[in-house]
Amino acid sequence: MTMPVKGTPTILLSNGELIGGYVPAARLIERLNRDNG
Repeated sequence: MTMPVKGTPTILLSNGELIGGYVPAARLIERLNRDNG
């Protein structure tokens, strides 16, 4: 399996969404909460 990771940090969510690069903490928490329902 090949992952389209092009930078660090890279976070792969359980829904398959990739979060690449720097994300402010508040925005990251929003996206993590949205992924966890």
